[in-house]
Amino acid sequence: MPTTDINFWIVLLGAAAYMLVGAVWYSSALFANEWEKLSGKKMSTAASSYALGAIASLIVSFGLAYLIGITNLGGVHGAVELAASIWVFFVATTAAANTLWSGTPWRLYAINAGYPLAGFIVVAGIIGRWG
Repeated sequence: MPTTDINFWIVLLGAAAYMLVGAVWYSSALFANEWEKLSGKKMSTAASSYALGAIASLIVSFGLAYLIGITNLGGVHGAVELAASIWVFFVATTAAANTLWSGTPWRLYAINAGYPLAGFIVVAGIIGRWG
C-alpha cells in the first residue's frame, strides 16, 4: 500500500466540516422537512446516530486525505476534482441503484446523494488547501 504524509489535524477539521455540512443539509432550513416527508421518518437525535456519524466522517476525511496524497493532487482544484469523481463513480451510482430497487422517490435520492457530494467537496477543499 502506498504511503503518504497525512496531517491528522486537517483530517479532524475535515471530519468536523463534513458533520457541519450534514447538520446544515438536513436542517429545516434546507432539506429536513422534505426528507421526512419523502422517507416517512423523523430526524433522529439519538446520541448513537451522532457517534456513528462522527466515525463515518472521520473515515471519509481520512480516506480523502489518503487518496489526495497518493495521487499527488496538490491544491484545492485537484482535490475537489478527485472528490467529485469519487462521488460520481461510487456514491451516485450505488445510491441510484438502491433507489431503483427500493422504489424510493428520486427527490429523496437527490437529497441523500447530494449531501456526500457537498461534504466531499468541502472536505477535499480543506485538505487541498491545508492538508
